[in-house]
Amino acid sequence: MRQAIFLLLILTQLMPWPIIVANMPRNIRTITINKTGEWGDKQEAVYSDLTRRVQKWVENIESLDVQIAPSSKLINKGNLGRDKVKLDLMESSQSLLNGLLKGKDKSALKSIANHLRDMRTQAAGQGELGPEIQTSLFAEGALYWSNNNFSAATETLRRAIRIQPKGQLPSIVDWDDSDWTSFNSDAFESFVSSIQSREMRSCSLRIETNVSPVVLKINGFLIENTGLVNLVPGDLHHLEVQSPGFELKKSMIGCQSSGSQLIKVELQKQRKSHSRLSTDLDKNYQGGTMILIEPKKEEFKLLLYTPGKDYDEIPLTHPLKIADLKYDSIKSTGPILTDAAIEVFEKHKLLAANFKVNMTEPQIRHFSLEGVSEESTQMGWLKSPVFWGIVGGVVLGGAITYFAKRNQNSSISSNWE
Repeated sequence: MRQAIFLLLILTQLMPWPIIVANMPRNIRTITINKTGEWGDKQEAVYSDLTRRVQKWVENIESLDVQIAPSSKLINKGNLGRDKVKLDLMESSQSLLNGLLKGKDKSALKSIANHLRDMRTQAAGQGELGPEIQTSLFAEGALYWSNNNFSAATETLRRAIRIQPKGQLPSIVDWDDSDWTSFNSDAFESFVSSIQSREMRSCSLRIETNVSPVVLKINGFLIENTGLVNLVPGDLHHLEVQSPGFELKKSMIGCQSSGSQLIKVELQKQRKSHSRLSTDLDKNYQGGTMILIEPKKEEFKLLLYTPGKDYDEIPLTHPLKIADLKYDSIKSTGPILTDAAIEVFEKHKLLAANFKVNMTEPQIRHFSLEGVSEESTQMGWLKSPVFWGIVGGVVLGGAITYFAKRNQNSSISSNWE
């Protein structure tokens, strides 16, 4: 038995690289199919069959390496634009802060700050984007402070402080771990603290609801179920109240003077109609790419959407109609115009070459890292056949030595927006 294991390990050690690489785990990206638009009974009746067909059509495009996950969730198309603004605010704020801490060129930082102001204009009135709006104001305030424009820094940071129900702000030290030679973080934190201490939150609001439990959000920030919150007088705030089985309630709240006020919120039971209730986008697909199916009378459109990008229509060779579904082979790419569709999928970084190892045999033999996907993560070496080849060699070599020795030894539109 030991001799058989010993020979098997030797044969495995001598296997050619292509065979080892062929059996390596592959990266396969999963994207979902979701509904968007207005769905009638006719469209609902064929949806399950349509999703199966779209699944096969896309998975049979050779240059892709994706798995399709059909879903019955309905996506509110209006949420796509909101989601894009949200991600843009997050990414641009981080870019501004990191550039500031690392001493990036001032003109480049000013350009990012201008872009953030444009994004906040687009976000005005969307109270659920409060956290992202606050972070963008915080980053812009830090830029003003670094340029010794203390009056602009104070006004911008005051707006950021007043958004948050508790007046809390991010900490500058949470954004980057580099050596800050051009930014005195301690002095900036002290400047922020002095502004916070002057913002008197003397308006006390108690929010009561007709059901329990509920989720309460003010300006997109989650607050305790006690429903008690202290705010700066004079501001308007976006309130969201939600409870399972009840309609989401949105309203504007605030108080003009100091003191206590009671706000009563009545929630209405949710009306059921098929599965047409729009879902919260970020809960639904967790930031991944999706194919959207949109009905238009007797036809359907196929759209591709990736967070932070515009959605694109997947080109078809002919209109996709309800009546024609039975004639399209489920094993082919159906009506999808493959060459033109590939360009759309490439724009959304879904081609196989974008996210899987692409190495030639000579490169593997010489342990070259050229050809590894540019989208590899910081742990990309875990996916490299070179790495696993080396590990395999070490492990198998050690195993051979071990068995050999064993044989020898027998062992909102508010003012803050």
